[in-house]
Order: sequence, then structure tokens, then C-alpha cells
Amino acid sequence: MYPNPATEITHLKIDLNKAYTLSALITDINGRVVQQTQPVLYSKGTARIDLPLKDFAAGNYFVLLRDDAGNLLWTGKLLHQ
Repeated sequence: MYPNPATEITHLKIDLNKAYTLSALITDINGRVVQQTQPVLYSKGTARIDLPLKDFAAGNYFVLLRDDAGNLLWTGKLLHQ
């Protein structure tokens, strides 16, 4: 995830070993979902998911990447300034 800390946008760069339908969720530190992307089919290889943050309050957030079956594939911590 880059940049991190971020101010207006952050990007998830992912390497996929097969095609996946993915969505990203951003939660606050209390677990409330503050943003969720629509599911998108990504091909095998390197993909990038852009997450706009300009309307977020400064603070710490968690980013979760899930497949279309709801499986958690990745989590990360994000600092919004």
C-alpha cells in the first residue's frame, strides 16, 4: 500500500496467482466500514486498486481485501493525515 501515510489517495498493488474478483474495505479503528469498493474482476498478474481518501478524517484505518466468496486475502494498516 502506497503512499502510507496518505492524504488524498492510496494504492494497493497486488500480485495475483490467478484471476480474482476483489473488493477493498476500509474500516476505522472501531471496525466500522467507512468505504467499500465495488467488486472488480482482476486478471492474473499485477493489479492496482486505488482508494480515494480525501473525505476521511485524520487517523488510523484498516484496509481489508476480500474475494467474491468473502475470504480475507490481505489486511493492512493505513494512516491518513
